[in-house]
Order: sequence, then structure tokens, then C-alpha cells
Amino acid sequence: MARSKTINQKLWGIHNWVGLYAGVVIAVLSVTGVLALFKVEIDEAVNAGYFKISQPDEPANFHPHVKQLIDSLKSEYGTSNLAYVRPTLDKSKNWIISFGSRGKNILQQRQNQIFFNPYTARVVGIRDYAKSFGLYIRSLHVRLFTGLVGQIWVGFGGLALLISTVTGILIYGGFMKSQFFGAIRSRNLKLKSADYHKMIGMTTLLFNLMIAITGTWLGLQVFLQPALQIKSPERYKRIEKPISKEEDTAYEVDYIQAFETSRALFPDLIPGEMVHSRDGSRTITIVGDVPKTAYQDKINYIVLDKKDYSELARYDIREESLGDKVYYAQEGLHFGNFGGTWVKLIYSFFGITSGVLSILGFVLYLERTKSKQKMKVNYKTTGKKIGLWSLWFTVICVVLYIMTSTLGVIIPTVVVTLVLNGFIVFYLVKYLFIFSKRGFRVLVKKLT
Repeated sequence: MARSKTINQKLWGIHNWVGLYAGVVIAVLSVTGVLALFKVEIDEAVNAGYFKISQPDEPANFHPHVKQLIDSLKSEYGTSNLAYVRPTLDKSKNWIISFGSRGKNILQQRQNQIFFNPYTARVVGIRDYAKSFGLYIRSLHVRLFTGLVGQIWVGFGGLALLISTVTGILIYGGFMKSQFFGAIRSRNLKLKSADYHKMIGMTTLLFNLMIAITGTWLGLQVFLQPALQIKSPERYKRIEKPISKEEDTAYEVDYIQAFETSRALFPDLIPGEMVHSRDGSRTITIVGDVPKTAYQDKINYIVLDKKDYSELARYDIREESLGDKVYYAQEGLHFGNFGGTWVKLIYSFFGITSGVLSILGFVLYLERTKSKQKMKVNYKTTGKKIGLWSLWFTVICVVLYIMTSTLGVIIPTVVVTLVLNGFIVFYLVKYLFIFSKRGFRVLVKKLT
């Protein structure tokens, strides 16, 4: 059944205005999203001296003094501050042990990552993870360096992309039936932009729907989950507490034995982190991924008893309910956490197209406005403005990275939050003043 002209006009209006106002956010997220795909690879390349074992011909067996090395680090940095031990199956890479440090105030908090060679039992480097590229790009893409408020804005960006994609399907679906797919009319800039916009939009339709849905969920999860009454999958908790909290925190753990035991009991698990309990449950949990699955990082795990390393529980997403699979698939699908480098490259290609669609949509808007209002559009000036905005965005990102890499992620987050909120408050006050001034004039005119 054909839609009425009024409905089509409303769809056009929604598509145009949502795309116009959210286009900048979508373009920013498309660029930062590509960087987020390769945050691990970039981090390891920049800090190769930490991650890579310098002499690959070193012994292939674990050094017998690894336990003593970890125990000495626990004594130095505080057993209660131990966050995790991060092993790896790649024998060309070092292991990591991480300690948190609260400091006297929030600006002095640190997360020390100590890189050590498990085959020589030697420390090769120490860094503060709060100053890492991985945390920088995640803070930029997921939260726009403004904490929970930024995460919500990103969620609304995903919602805007979803609305634009759905309305685009309804608008352009009919046109695509009458026009050969990929045909570009070159009669004028308006038609050319429209055809490229349609072709790219329909080509990337499924990808944009997936990114929009998962991005909306991840950004607005804090509201959507309670509103939809969706419960998070339950994690294992040992009911009985065989020892006190103090004994549990100080309990000596042989991480090499825990690692090797987990490999024997759960061979498909690619270990990501080993985390020990502090609540008296006397457990050590090895979290990680299973191959050929598109789910959130480190959701699979096996729980061992610290005393004899016997298995207490395991979580294998392949054997869990459909609800658990859907819940954990959101982040995995959004960030391409499966399939390796080729999948990330494909994600990168399609991700950039979201930014291209925003630019083409803006050009199309200018052409339609020019036609309706008989106005002149200076594309040379417009191009310069877009280039200038892009330059400013790049400069801001570089400055934020320099601040993060030298001061940590907290200070730039505070600065961006204050500046952004300051701009929002300024413009709200400005327009409220303008509207109140106009309203006052109208009131005076009526009274006189």
C-alpha cells in the first residue's frame, strides 16, 4: 500500500533534521570508532618494548621463580592493591600484573601495569594504564571524555543513526526499485549527491543498523536495562566463606599453576586475566574468550579454589541461554571482537562510510535549501569551514592525548566536562535571555 504524501514529507523531515543535527556526532564516532577497533594493536605497537619479549630464543618453559617475583611485587605495591595478573598464550609477549593505587585524592590515582617475562622472571617495564592510548581512545569514543554524561550523548548518537537509517530505508526503498543500483546521475550536484547518498546508505544498511542498535544499547543501557526489566547474567559467587577476608586477601597464589590448571580443565578458554577473591571465598577466577564467538571481552571464565586449584564453576557462553548470548553480543558485535584483523578492516571501511553519509547528507541539504529559497551556496567557503572544523577536532584529540599520556585520563576528563558543560550553560542562558527579552517586548506592546 502506497504511503500518503503527508507521511512521506514527515519522513523526509525526520530524516533530514535528525541527520543534520546528529551528523557531526555520527561523523566523530565513526572516526574514533575505527581507532577504537585497533586500540590494542596501536597500544602494543607504540609500547613494543613493554609487550614484546626482546629475545625470542629465551627458554620456552616458565621460570621457577615467577611466583617469588609476583610475591615480591605484591609486597612492594600492596597485596590489597592487586587488580589482576594478565597472562598470554603468545610466547613472544610478556605477562602483566596490575596494581591500583588510590592516592590522597582522585587526581593521584594510578593503575600500575608491571610487565614481566615469565620465562626469565624479570620485570621489563612499568607504566600507568591511566596514561595509555587504549584508555584514551575508549574514553573518547565511548564517553567523549565526559564520563556518564558523554556515554549518554553517544547513546543518543546511536539512536539518531538508527532513526536516520530506518527513515532512509522507508524513503529510498521505493526509489531503488525504479533506479538501477549503483547508477549515479551526473546532471547536477543535487542528483549526484542524492544518488551517492542512497547507494552508500543501502550498501551499508545492515552494518549501520547493527552499529546503531548496539551503540544505542551500550550508551543508554543505564536507562534501557531497568526500563525494559532486563537482568544482567548472574556471575558465580561462592556462598560459603572458608576463610576471613584478611586471610583471603593475603593468601599466596601460584599463578603459573592456576594458569596451567585452567588450560587443562578449560582448553578452549583464551585466558585474559586472573583475578583473586578478597571476600573470604578463597577463589581465583581466570576470565577470557573462546574462539570463533562474537561476544563481549572476558565474559567466559573458570573459577578455581586457591587451596588445591580444583574447579568450582565455569561459564562458557556457547552453553548459556539465548538471553545471555544476546546480552553479551551487543559489545562484541559493536567493536568487532571476533575474526581478527580482517574483520576489523571490514568494520573500518563500513565505519568510515557513516561519516561520508553525514557529509553527503549535509551537501544534499544545502542543495535542497538552495533550490527552495533560491539562495547561493558557496561550496568553497563551506568546504573551508568543514576543513577547519576537522582541523580543530584533530587538534583537540591530539591535545587530549598529550594530556592523557602525561597526566592521566582523569584531568582531561574533568577539563572537557567543565568546558563542554560551560558552553551548554552559556548558550542556554543566552537563548533564554533572547526569548525572555522578546517575550517582554510583546508583553509591553500588548499593555500599551
